[in-house]
Amino acid sequence: AGVPVTLMTTILPVLLMAMSMTDEIHLHERLQHRLAGIPSAVPPRERLVAAAAGAFADIASPLVLTSLTTAAGSYSFLGAAMPPLRDLGLFAGTGLLLAMLFTFSLVPALIALLPPRWAERRRPGRPAGDPGWERRLAGHARGFILAGAALLLLALPGLFRLRVQDSWIDNFDPRSPLVTAERDFNRAFWGTYRFDVVFAGPERGFFWTPAGVALLEDFDRLARTAPHVGGRLGPLQFLEIGARAQGHPPPVSRLPPLEIRRAGALIEVLTNRIGLRQYLTADKRAARIRLFVPGADYARGRQLSGWLAQRLPALAAGHGARVHVSGDVPVGLAVVGAIVGNQLSSVGWTAATIALMLLVAFRSARWTAVLMAPVLAAT
Repeated sequence: AGVPVTLMTTILPVLLMAMSMTDEIHLHERLQHRLAGIPSAVPPRERLVAAAAGAFADIASPLVLTSLTTAAGSYSFLGAAMPPLRDLGLFAGTGLLLAMLFTFSLVPALIALLPPRWAERRRPGRPAGDPGWERRLAGHARGFILAGAALLLLALPGLFRLRVQDSWIDNFDPRSPLVTAERDFNRAFWGTYRFDVVFAGPERGFFWTPAGVALLEDFDRLARTAPHVGGRLGPLQFLEIGARAQGHPPPVSRLPPLEIRRAGALIEVLTNRIGLRQYLTADKRAARIRLFVPGADYARGRQLSGWLAQRLPALAAGHGARVHVSGDVPVGLAVVGAIVGNQLSSVGWTAATIALMLLVAFRSARWTAVLMAPVLAAT
């Protein structure tokens, strides 16, 4: 669950700094362009003021439109299901609008206070008669359009190969102590990630009866064939220990109810040592079986979750019980799934909002389509 919080604390400041600076870069370019067109005989301060007025007139409409559309994209996260993502959208969109406000308020004040020579172009401009690279590229517009369309067609099959993956431990340096310890632990033990399956029986004491133990044994056999499971730990293993200590070999479900309660009572004596309450409620009505998953990532976790989802409901219903899952792996799957789902919905809302804004600004469906085409193709 710390992933979305990281977006706020580490990514957002860098994102806002980079995106906000683009306004000033465009302004500075127009300022130098305007200065080059004013005779040098004009006093420096008057040249700077006149150039600044012309530069702001050039960029006012484009800057406002680009800032509003970018802020609209950020605000689309306000519809996300995860509060940290909503916070990201709120602060990113508001930060971009504040940056636009500062461009029209703080920057003119700085231009008026700074020495005029600071705004002068340090190197000579483009030679007279040079059409520039923009015009040279414009002469090949048809070729660029065809090339872009061909690339888009070649990219379309990739949509069907798109997969979501997040290998949590692989986010770190493979030589770091954390990753090294994770690798050594997975090699020596069952695994560091947990996938918990919780069964709730129909009555108190259910898992100290042959029917409850039979459910645990059926699930244990099922879990042995589950993908990416390194080991299992739950009430069944403890009951088997208690039964063996009294001379009864597995399966425990074949023992008389009294013998099952005796095996459980023996384990109860050792509760302070083995923490039975982590796996069985005090009334013996609910039991948790912990599956250990070595080297867990989103793909493995999703495969295991899907495999269990196809089999657990029928298994629990066959014994008159209910079932749900929890633990590291299901939580990780839910977080990544929510991020991806919110991202896809935000992309759709962003495209719709920007298209509507451009349609209102230009009052032309054709220009709106032209401006949206490269954005949608890239998306």
